[in-house]
Amino acid sequence: MENPQTVQNPAETSNINELVDKRVEEKLEENTLASSNVSDEIKTEVKNYAKANGVSISQALKSPYVSFLQEEEKKKQKIEKASLGNNHRAPINSSDLASMKPTDFDMTSKEGREDYAK
Repeated sequence: MENPQTVQNPAETSNINELVDKRVEEKLEENTLASSNVSDEIKTEVKNYAKANGVSISQALKSPYVSFLQEEEKKKQKIEKASLGNNHRAPINSSDLASMKPTDFDMTSKEGREDYAK
């Protein structure tokens, strides 16, 4: 008598092979996505796009939609970088005023006299 675990019918073997192939393909797609140079936000969009359109992750990464998202993200980063670079002056604290000399104040204006009085 043969061991029941070793004897399988061809249909079961085919199903098992298909499941294994599908799982390996999913893992490879995950690795492709993980190794791509896109933000986590875009990675989520890539997954959604691939699932919705029935395409692979690699095809989704090459799609015009994902390219558009990447360009928009680059523009946003460029704008943020530019806006952060323009704040070179620090606000004046009252402790800064204490270390200033009388000649540092504009005594011709009301604000200058008030700051000197502090």
